[in-house]
Amino acid sequence: MKFLLALGLIFASMASYPIGTKLPVVSNYAYMYEDANFDSAKYNFIIHKGEMITLLDDELSNNFYYASFKYEDVTYNGYVYKDNIAELTDDQDLIFSYNAKVAKDTQIFTITDSSVPLLSGGEAVVLKESTAVYIYSGYNRKSEFTAIKFSYNGRIEVGYVRTTDITPYGISPALIVALTAIIASVGVILILLGISKKKIRITPKEKKDEP
Repeated sequence: MKFLLALGLIFASMASYPIGTKLPVVSNYAYMYEDANFDSAKYNFIIHKGEMITLLDDELSNNFYYASFKYEDVTYNGYVYKDNIAELTDDQDLIFSYNAKVAKDTQIFTITDSSVPLLSGGEAVVLKESTAVYIYSGYNRKSEFTAIKFSYNGRIEVGYVRTTDITPYGISPALIVALTAIIASVGVILILLGISKKKIRITPKEKKDEP
């Protein structure tokens, strides 16, 4: 069961949506870029939390969704970073289940820029040790930051936390190491089966002398 949970968290961010799907912004705000990278020019508007974008492609491009957004009666096409949006539920502010906890007191950063502290009421958001959170965009222990959803001061917030500062439920560090070793071992076995087929010479039995 733990093994399946590990795989689920690792590949959770690989889900895709059909063209035409409407998805809401779940961060406090999001930008739309002309190209699929943060260095690209931004459109001169902000997409606020709860506003909807419409997907124009069913696959991610450099972790960005290609989508359209209507602003002041004009429809714009551009790229929105994947961690700013999520699948629509009956109540987007509801967390149905938590799948991780904070390992120690840690600061949270904005989902738009992991170098900018997330603020609430003008103060930096700091989650206390053992605070329950929801990892909604996949878990990779090698990533510097992980996108999470959590309750703070009566509101549901979205932000980045340092990956080393959270512990997914049901996944111990030993299990993560074991999972990595298993995947590596499978790769080695496949390579050996594919390119290291040794020829085996079968020596026929010697005939016995007839009496």
